[in-house]
Amino acid sequence: MPSVRSSILILACVFLGGCGAAATVFDPADLQAPSANRAIRLDQDYLYENHLGGINNVLAKITILAGRYQAEYQDAEGMYFRGPAGCFRTVYVDSTAPGLVADCGIYLPSAAGLAPRVYIEREPSPMQDTTSMDVANRSIPARAPIVPGALGAAAGATIVDAIVASDRGKPRFMGEKFQPGPALRAALKTE
Repeated sequence: MPSVRSSILILACVFLGGCGAAATVFDPADLQAPSANRAIRLDQDYLYENHLGGINNVLAKITILAGRYQAEYQDAEGMYFRGPAGCFRTVYVDSTAPGLVADCGIYLPSAAGLAPRVYIEREPSPMQDTTSMDVANRSIPARAPIVPGALGAAAGATIVDAIVASDRGKPRFMGEKFQPGPALRAALKTE
């Protein structure tokens, strides 16, 4: 079974990069309103899995919930459809990392040969369990010696925090390891 350190790495992959390819943030302000009132539907939950690779090659089981996905935005290459609340769910098999739940949508490219892509509307929420809370409840030492390297690290962390904050609240495509692939297109029905 993976260690706590491995679980933290898994969560970092999901939140920061998606393991395998960086998650792409997009700004809805740069997109257009849909030209038509369109919706698509998943009649059944869409299930798929992928090995994340890395230290323990953890298996992620991913579900996109059945329901109505309403057109929300469009760009020159396709349309963005927002799904029901909590429509993206991930469970990690044989790992202490908690699963994730997030509001999501499906980007459907206009070109029929391109695979749909999943995006999340907000930061995923960890599924609560005792193993994930053990990590969160560990105390941090009240004092640590300040050395020149720590000051540089603090400055770097501040810059990274500012970059992350600039993308906060914006939707983003999940990394390639979390994408469902071309078979999702066949499961989508036009309403």
